[in-house]
Amino acid sequence: MNTPDRIALGINIGNTNCDVALVNCADFSVVDKRRIGTARGADEIFSLVNELVCGQDKNLPIRISSVMAGFAAELSASICNAGFEDVMIINGMMPDFKTDYRTPETLGADRIADAVYAKKRFAEKSVIVIDAGTAVTVDLVWQDGIFGGGYIMPGLSLLSSALSKGTSQLPFVNNGLKEDLPPLSTKDAISAGVSAMYVGGINRAVANLRAVCPDAIVLATGGGFFAVEDVLEFDFLFDENLTVIGAAWS
Repeated sequence: MNTPDRIALGINIGNTNCDVALVNCADFSVVDKRRIGTARGADEIFSLVNELVCGQDKNLPIRISSVMAGFAAELSASICNAGFEDVMIINGMMPDFKTDYRTPETLGADRIADAVYAKKRFAEKSVIVIDAGTAVTVDLVWQDGIFGGGYIMPGLSLLSSALSKGTSQLPFVNNGLKEDLPPLSTKDAISAGVSAMYVGGINRAVANLRAVCPDAIVLATGGGFFAVEDVLEFDFLFDENLTVIGAAWS
C-alpha cells in the first residue's frame, strides 16, 4: 500500500478467532470491527465482511491474513465474486515485503501483518513484536523495515494440552497464569510449570532479540498477553488490533 490516507479492510483469521475491521490507515485507527470464532466458517466471516463494506467503493483495498491457506482462498473468492477488485491474501512472497527469512514461503501471514504494522507505525525504530494467541510469536523487525525472524512457541493452552496428551495420568489444566508457591497439588504443579515456561519463554525470547538489537522497542498483541503483562521483565506498548491493522496496511 503506497498511500496512507485511505480506508482499507483488514481480515485476520487466526486459529481461534477472526477479526474483520475497517481501518483508517492515516492514523492506525479502527473505524469499525467485528469478531467471530474461526470455526464458524468462511460463509459467516463473509457475512461480516458484507456488513462492513456496505456502501464502500468496489476499489476498497481488502487484505486477508490467515493461518489457514484454503480458508483464505475460499473467502477471497467470495469477496471477489461480490465485485471487489483489490483483494489480496498476505504471504511472504509479496514484492514489497523484505525479509531475511530463509523460507519466506512458509512465513505465517499473521507474523507478516505484525511486521507491517511495526514498519509503518515506527518507521525509524527497530521493533520486537509479541503476538500471544493460540501460539506465541516473538519477532524482530529491523529499523529499515526488514523482517529479521524470531520465535514461535506454544500458548498456555497448548502447553497444558501437550502434557495431558503426552502422558497417561496428567490432567488438562487451563486456568490461565497461576503459580501458587510451593505448588501442593498435581493441578497446581501443572499450572505453575506451564506458567513458568510461558513467561520464561517470552522473557528469554525478548532478551535474546535485544541482545542483537538493544534499541528495539517492544509491541504486544493477542488475547494471551493479558495473562503475562504484569510479570514480564521489559516495557512494552500494547495494541489489541495490531495484527488486523497491519493486515489492512499490507
